[in-house]
Amino acid sequence: MKTIDIEFGPPPPRYDTFEAAIAAAKTAPEQLRADRDSRSLIGSSVEHVRFGATDCVITFSNGRFLHAQARAFHVEWRIGSGAPPHVEPLPVRRLRFPRVGEREFDPGSMIPVILGAAFAGLGYSNRSLLVYTRGNEIFSMSAYRERGGGELLYAFFDT
Repeated sequence: MKTIDIEFGPPPPRYDTFEAAIAAAKTAPEQLRADRDSRSLIGSSVEHVRFGATDCVITFSNGRFLHAQARAFHVEWRIGSGAPPHVEPLPVRRLRFPRVGEREFDPGSMIPVILGAAFAGLGYSNRSLLVYTRGNEIFSMSAYRERGGGELLYAFFDT
């Protein structure tokens, strides 16, 4: 399996106090949008997940979908209804992160964990989109770039 070198984006803003960081996170435009978008998914459960190199589509039992995309070291998303966009499945990859080391990235192994789970909310923190489902760790999606290549949407479970 080929190892892909990953680039991080610019560092996130720094704050003088913990309280200032929390206040900024709660009032960030992306977090306010995540709060609004969550309302359209509350009461639904995860029906299907497709994960590609730059995109993830999660379909819900209420007929809506979440489409997340890696764009310039940020995760952009939209909530839609009807037919979700097609995403070509991403094979297992070995990624090498600066100062972190190598990690095997197998998005297919994460999908069964959230299938059928009740949606609990969306969040946005440090350029990552967070998907909360009942009884699971946080499904976190972050945008990186392959060194010398294109965008990459990386996901992991976080506590």
